[in-house]
Amino acid sequence: MGGPTSTPDGAEMSPSADVPTPRVDPSAPRTEGTEPELLYPDATGHFARTVVQAPRPVWVRLDAVLIRDPGAPCHVNGAGLDMRGERPGWLSHWVPSVDGWWMGRVTYSIAYADGRRDPLVLADQLVPAYALRPRRAAASPRRGRRPTP
Repeated sequence: MGGPTSTPDGAEMSPSADVPTPRVDPSAPRTEGTEPELLYPDATGHFARTVVQAPRPVWVRLDAVLIRDPGAPCHVNGAGLDMRGERPGWLSHWVPSVDGWWMGRVTYSIAYADGRRDPLVLADQLVPAYALRPRRAAASPRRGRRPTP
């Protein structure tokens, strides 16, 4: 048998156990994302409730989400997505990367350049933290409902 092989996602496989070896040192510090917070463990360690925070309103910088290659030629497409400026979104979680970068899990929409009535809605997308900033939520037409992005 040869040396280690790799999985489709690039992790090395041990030739004897066919178990992926970790990409980072297992003793590296671990910071998990902000999943719902568990409350009130019972005697067996199970949790009866979780706290889920409401999504927070943010602005998504579209030009920071899609960064153009500096030397790439520009081909205008009148039916394409307008990836300029900022769009309102809803941040539900923060997720860390292995390298220490933070990404927000965001639902937002992008308008089409040709002015179509319905934008493209992107649900639960990972957006780099540098492309997000807080925004004030607009007044909701009905109490208890948040406006759609």
